[in-house]
Amino acid sequence: MKRQIPHSSKRSGIPFPGRKGLTLFVFLFSLFIFIGSPVFAQTLPVPRDVLQAYKNQTRDFAGKPGKNYWQNRAEYKIDATLNIEKKTVEGTVKIEYFNNSPDSLSEIVLRLYQNFYKKGAVRNFSISPGDVTDGVDISYMSLDGFEISLEERSRYRFDDTHLIFFPELSLQSGKSSKIEVKWSFKVPEVSRVRMGSYDSSSFFIALWYPQVAVYDDVFGWDKLQYNGETEYYNDINDYIVNISVPSDFCVWATGDLINAGDIFPEEIKKKYDLAARSDTIVKILDSASYTKPVKFRSADGKTTWKFKADGVPDFAFGTSNKYYWDASSMIVKPGEKRVMIHAAYNPVSKDFYEVAYFARYSIDKFSNVFPGIPYPYPVMTVFNGGGGMEFPMIVNNGSSSSRAGAIGLTAHEIAHTYFPFYMGINEKRYAWMDEGWAVLFPFEIQLELAPENDPRIRNAKSFASIAGTEYEVPLNISTYHARGPAYRNAAYSRPACAYYFLRDYLGNEKFDGALKEFVSRWNGKHPIPSDFFFTFEDHLRENLSWYWKPWFFSTAYPEVRIDYVKQENDLIKIKLVNTGKLPLPVPVKVYDMKKNVETFYFNSGIWRENPESVTLEIRTGLSADSVMIGDAHIPDIELQNNYFKIKK
Repeated sequence: MKRQIPHSSKRSGIPFPGRKGLTLFVFLFSLFIFIGSPVFAQTLPVPRDVLQAYKNQTRDFAGKPGKNYWQNRAEYKIDATLNIEKKTVEGTVKIEYFNNSPDSLSEIVLRLYQNFYKKGAVRNFSISPGDVTDGVDISYMSLDGFEISLEERSRYRFDDTHLIFFPELSLQSGKSSKIEVKWSFKVPEVSRVRMGSYDSSSFFIALWYPQVAVYDDVFGWDKLQYNGETEYYNDINDYIVNISVPSDFCVWATGDLINAGDIFPEEIKKKYDLAARSDTIVKILDSASYTKPVKFRSADGKTTWKFKADGVPDFAFGTSNKYYWDASSMIVKPGEKRVMIHAAYNPVSKDFYEVAYFARYSIDKFSNVFPGIPYPYPVMTVFNGGGGMEFPMIVNNGSSSSRAGAIGLTAHEIAHTYFPFYMGINEKRYAWMDEGWAVLFPFEIQLELAPENDPRIRNAKSFASIAGTEYEVPLNISTYHARGPAYRNAAYSRPACAYYFLRDYLGNEKFDGALKEFVSRWNGKHPIPSDFFFTFEDHLRENLSWYWKPWFFSTAYPEVRIDYVKQENDLIKIKLVNTGKLPLPVPVKVYDMKKNVETFYFNSGIWRENPESVTLEIRTGLSADSVMIGDAHIPDIELQNNYFKIKK
């Protein structure tokens, strides 16, 4: 028997800060008067550099974009060729960068991700000596139509994974600048960090073109280097990309393929068109397809695949001349165009034979159940490369050793569609605003398709293994500074637990409503942590600082113990001590001497009034012999103090 014991409905008051926080409080209060006070005055710490954005009214304390919010963007035209034999990519990128900020920009920062492999580069881990290169080779640069000679060192500077231009005249507010770069690089073959050559004829190409860095209202230019461990932060841009490969190679990429009719053989085109209108998975390329050479229409033995992607933060592609190709499509929003869903995989990857179905199932659940937001792009491809890495409309996934693993990896990477891509998250600084959601969103999918493998238990164990140790870093400290186990905990385990237990406390309807409001306010923009916290409180009209502070602003850890248990007739009083001071739900099991059991459940709200201890009152028909708290879904460091034998 299971009973839900509701917490008190009384809302906690807003504590007045101590003398130590008085200066910040006065400053915040002044800003409330200046900007307009939300219903719940915020009591959360806000870094002083971030506060400037509120003073400038690009953001407000209700969690909304401010009246002066702005955001820069770019339009990319890329022509690229993949040389299969040499394992190189070379291309030309033409960029028009729009300065929507109120500032004049005296420099323009481009990212050269492949300089990660350059000899002497700063990396968070070692790479194979065979993959060390001279970095990105640039043969031509121009700014606003004027060539910049490589000898003109006063006009540009290389800074590890950045190329910084210094225009003769600053880029003025409301104006745009045109940039052209011709470049090439060697594709890694052993240390394939999120991309690379997976065999002699299978490639996933990402982090590959010169890309303008973000200039935002909080930090200005994003000059945090790419160190291989942290991920990305990009503006929302438009792309037209032409990719040339040998005519027997198929290409899958970000965006819509806009020349399928020009390059597809008739049989492949028929299957492709069928998949575009079919709820049933179509085998576009399979073993039968390769009984004779597969050739796409070409000129001089090369086929150029043309893709168009609008309103996305990045572009990536995969290619092979032997991969199987499964595809279907589905309607995620009535009246909208069907979403194409692809799986491209090596025939030896047996787990991938179901991946097109897993992808379809995930997109349906994400669109219609949780988070309940229609998949926002026209395409999704799960490409069988290596590891597990998301890019807009395409993910790079290795083969899994189990069906449950393939389900989890597929759903996790597709979940990134929302965070970071649709939401424009700064993954470098706030990985928990990205990975934590991608852990949470697939829970129900994983439980439905592989109930024997509970991801909630795995995540709870992962968090408990590091919580409260010197490795743990508070989530309000930028994850750019974390490495190894500290990074994984801060990006994945702790935030996923925090979101999961907050949803449990608020209830699905309230939590999902607040999340949708956050997405509605900030999709296509660049939200930061305070925008998330403030939006939830503004939408819910509830002060959640009692929850935010221990989960996101401290290293409070999961450790709750039973102090005592007393029974008076049918009333049992259980005093719990929260040693770790983290607000967690508490399942309670009451046993009698015959091992009959009654089960009760208290959500995290029991710690709202007093984070250190609480006395639970339970009415039971049993003559209690012992009490046990906790279960495998809830992290707990010390399990032995979860049991209490009642003295008679």
